[in-house]
Amino acid sequence: MNNVDHPTIETLSDYVHGELSERDDAAVHAHLAGCSACAELHDIEARLGEVLRAHARAEERELPLGFEARIVDAAIASDASSATGWREAFAWLWRPAIAVPVAAALALAIYFGAGAVNPPLRSATIDATSYVESHTALAADMPFADSSALPVTFASEVSAR
Repeated sequence: MNNVDHPTIETLSDYVHGELSERDDAAVHAHLAGCSACAELHDIEARLGEVLRAHARAEERELPLGFEARIVDAAIASDASSATGWREAFAWLWRPAIAVPVAAALALAIYFGAGAVNPPLRSATIDATSYVESHTALAADMPFADSSALPVTFASEVSAR
């Protein structure tokens, strides 16, 4: 900020109250050192703040006797009522009109959900072709056995044609 750009009254007020950033604070400080008009506005702003603080201290009143105790008692009572309200809300959830349908829905969800999590076991299937081929090979290994079966081959309709 140079001597041509003067700070606004809001900027001077923020400077007096220490609310400017370090960069802006340094710029206003440098400007006030070289500009007497802005330095006079700064002094007026600082004096106005002092007058207002002195007036506020002079007008300060004491609280009535027992006022603080009534505030504390009201805060304790509101805390107690909020705790009671929570208990009442929890008790309301356990009323039969609410608890029975919730329990039924939960039981149904568990019953039907268990099937989805653990699907039923499937029985193993045996490929008949491999079964017959296995026994045919076994019979071929023991050709002189009494129960030797004749070799069986399967022919599909496509290979038969």
